[in-house]
Amino acid sequence: MTMKNPSLYKDVFVTYERACREEDLEVAEHLFQALETIAQREGEEAWLQRAYAVLIHSPYKCRKQVRH
Repeated sequence: MTMKNPSLYKDVFVTYERACREEDLEVAEHLFQALETIAQREGEEAWLQRAYAVLIHSPYKCRKQVRH
């Protein structure tokens, strides 16, 4: 499937990575939900896996707080 708006996904993803890195858990949670929505809408499972990979490599507090 072709991305409808790849720049939107990329912008949200970069901001999500930053929120996790800075341990801004509330923002990270909302951004993760946005990434889920975009990935599901576009039928791009790999995008969602990429977001989960950030959680795996984030500080424990960030992994624990973000709800899937």
